[in-house]
Amino acid sequence: MSSGIQWDENRGWKDPQNDEPHLGSEADPFRYVLSKPIAAPPDTVWNYNGGGTDLLGNIIERVSGKSLDAFAREALFVPLGISDWEWMKYRNERISAAAGLRLRPRDAAKIGQLVLNKGAWGGKQIVSAKWIEQSVTPRFQAIGFFGGLFYYGQQWWMGRTLSGDKDVKWIAAQGLGGQRLFIVPELDLVVMTTSGLYGSGRQGQAALDILANFVIPYVRDTR
Repeated sequence: MSSGIQWDENRGWKDPQNDEPHLGSEADPFRYVLSKPIAAPPDTVWNYNGGGTDLLGNIIERVSGKSLDAFAREALFVPLGISDWEWMKYRNERISAAAGLRLRPRDAAKIGQLVLNKGAWGGKQIVSAKWIEQSVTPRFQAIGFFGGLFYYGQQWWMGRTLSGDKDVKWIAAQGLGGQRLFIVPELDLVVMTTSGLYGSGRQGQAALDILANFVIPYVRDTR
């Protein structure tokens, strides 16, 4: 999200200046992303860019020699016991790395638990602990999204919730429509919520309300 590529998806879906729909409509979405001009030096300005996430997915495919879904199945889903999932493809049959994964809530929560466990699952190190730490370290203020209240690391959001007299920090994956996965390390807590508020400016508000007013206050033992 700090590649410096000129990109704008913080617009209405039908706005012709919204870059995100091009990821699904272009015959070669990677060429579309790479054809965009450079607006800032890399790693200096944060700008939400789903096209950049698609490029990351393509890099994984090139390095691993496998399709993104095959790599994810082998490296992540099978070790976590996730067998029921879907991953949307573009019309050119390439996986939509930025927005296409569908998981059951209990399985999405497993990914949250993996992060909470610093990459370990079932006594095995599935993902590098160093990578987990690096990816959930705040690097930029997320200006332009969610009121600019949150921070961004590497493919993870970070924020804080005031619940009573508790100022609680969390890590989150935030999906379209209000799907939210919260990881709260200081409370040893993972929360997954689902919602259908697609296209609504209120998406995600319910999840934050649930977290602040119904979950955090009733966590009894954090040890």
